Amino acid sequence: MHLTVHDLLENELFSKFKCIAGANGLRRRVKSCGILDDEVDWEVGDKYYSSNYFTNQLALSSLLFAKENHYLILDAMKYLIGQGACGLAIKNIFNLPIDKQVIRYANANKFPIFIFGKQDIFFEDIIVEVADLLKKFESARGLEPLIDKAVINAENYD
Repeated sequence: MHLTVHDLLENELFSKFKCIAGANGLRRRVKSCGILDDEVDWEVGDKYYSSNYFTNQLALSSLLFAKENHYLILDAMKYLIGQGACGLAIKNIFNLPIDKQVIRYANANKFPIFIFGKQDIFFEDIIVEVADLLKKFESARGLEPLIDKAVINAENYD
């Protein structure tokens, strides 16, 4: 049993997220959560570019790096997909436009993109909630063999 993007959406905190693209990718596995900040800022250079994101990581971003150039959003999404991220959740405090090209690319790659409002949701809350959910799913995963064994034993007594 693995935590998926879809499982996150069942949680109260994530129920405020609106999926704007990549809905066919909701079965992607979630292993961690991180903040996308300067990884696609060319002024920083490529010092950390290839090592900040990991497979199955949910990215959170305010899109600060794209404040002056909203076309960088597509670059960021391509970067995340290349790193194997499981999705992008955007707190669009700058009200940047999400271009149709971004939506089409996300849909074609089954890469979920979510928007959530400026209200009382903070990145820290999301990261902690994902960590808690991962612990719950891992403990349930550890119980699977015991449940399987109990079911097999019950079937043998019938």
